[in-house]
Amino acid sequence: MDIKMQKILAYSLDENLTPSELRKADDFSDFFENVDNQHSAEKLQTWMNQHNIIWLLDDDVEFPHQFTSIKNPPAILYAMWNLEILNNQILWIVWPRDMSEYANQVMQALFTQIWNSNIVTVSWMARGVDHLCHQLSIGYHLPTIAILGWWLRYYRNSSARSFMEQIIQNGWLILSEFKLDFKPTPWSFPQRNRLIAGLSDALFLPEAREWSWSLITADFAYHFHKPIFVVPNPIFSENWIWSNHLVSSWKANLLSDFSSILKLFNIDNWKEEIKSDCQYDNLSSLESLTQEEKNLLKIVSQHHNQDFSQWMSEISSDYWEAMVKLTDLEMQWYVVQETPWNYFVKVKFS
Repeated sequence: MDIKMQKILAYSLDENLTPSELRKADDFSDFFENVDNQHSAEKLQTWMNQHNIIWLLDDDVEFPHQFTSIKNPPAILYAMWNLEILNNQILWIVWPRDMSEYANQVMQALFTQIWNSNIVTVSWMARGVDHLCHQLSIGYHLPTIAILGWWLRYYRNSSARSFMEQIIQNGWLILSEFKLDFKPTPWSFPQRNRLIAGLSDALFLPEAREWSWSLITADFAYHFHKPIFVVPNPIFSENWIWSNHLVSSWKANLLSDFSSILKLFNIDNWKEEIKSDCQYDNLSSLESLTQEEKNLLKIVSQHHNQDFSQWMSEISSDYWEAMVKLTDLEMQWYVVQETPWNYFVKVKFS
């Protein structure tokens, strides 16, 4: 067994071995003199090979260069699948666990404009918006990275396994710096956040509650000099007060549309790419739609080249309910945004 493999296995099995000790040590022969440790190491190596887990030390050529500039960089990384997508530009998306309906709509709108690009999204596979980030990435075939805040073995045997499998099957990436049997602590989540901040080129933070992980996230991004983007919202909403505070304290950029993000990630042809889809599709059928959805499509088609604010008053249903339906129709390719909030219906109405 070579020295690198000794380091990987000893660090993974010895819960008391720290990253700094791992860096200093050159000889782990004492650890492997123990027969039980030898047996455990063989089992662990077999398990890692069976689950295609890659391991990287910080002196490996393949070790992500983005981590070398952050304070207290990881000494070791466990990865599942494709490290090559780290060469793309990376957008970090994070919200509170209980997101508002408006936030959901913002997320849907963002993905309709970045889906046909080289952007890689990154989040941490938590309940709520982080799941939505990965789900939309999968749905729009946009590469995504999940960075975990606790032990990888748990995810391999949890309800999140099928979700992980989708990311892996698409050839994307799951990362963790924590030992395979590590259990989360109060400090492990901010430690994970500083890793994502170091990896990302920008942070998109639509919502932030007081004392939330979202604010800790934004603080890491700010101190790493990464651009932070938020969207405007009512000052009376508890979900949005602290997003607005980030703007007033000059830490974040307020978006009126997504053009700043598109410019940062060099998406200068998004309008042309989307407009190429703005033609009638003779294969589309309305049979699977409800009458309410058909009525909504008809109203939109009658107001081609008009901003949605000019015709939303004609819709009888609740504003947010209508936006949910419109986004759903967009994901089914019945409608396409030519420009932000300007829709083209791909089905002709007589």
